[in-house]
Amino acid sequence: MRMMKDKGSVKIAIIGVLFVLTVLSFFNSIAFSYGLDIYTAETKLPGIYSETLFSAHDEAYYRVNCSAGQLLTASINFSESYDLNLYLYDLNPSHDLIDASETNGTTDVVEFQCIISGDYYIKVSRFDGVGDVNFTLIITLQQKFQIPAFELPYIAFSILIIIGLLLLKKDPKFY
Repeated sequence: MRMMKDKGSVKIAIIGVLFVLTVLSFFNSIAFSYGLDIYTAETKLPGIYSETLFSAHDEAYYRVNCSAGQLLTASINFSESYDLNLYLYDLNPSHDLIDASETNGTTDVVEFQCIISGDYYIKVSRFDGVGDVNFTLIITLQQKFQIPAFELPYIAFSILIIIGLLLLKKDPKFY
């Protein structure tokens, strides 16, 4: 008889452990698609993302890798019943603010031409409204055409040679 009580206790203990593990796995499976601070920022590639800023959070952080010379643009679109703001921070350890958009409309845009290759940070911040906020986050990286400074003398010299050759062709006795 004593053996039966022990088997029953073991079954109850196993069921209890399975119940606790099931409940914990449910809560652990809730994942945010954003970081809660700059150090836990969620890495994003260029693209269009449907996001939700949950009511328990006032800010969402994202990390974007940008190469030197690229133009990083981030924008958010959201419902009129909420007010969100958008911020862009640099890759320095102090994470200096480099652009901000705090408009009263339903769209905010920040952009920066990356000088140094590395991770830049986007913050979406709740200014007004309660509850979960659905928004669209759009991230683009564009390569801007730049002439590096060391090439300018070569380009200027080439233009002078071409002008000289055109003048020489037009009037061979020019020289």
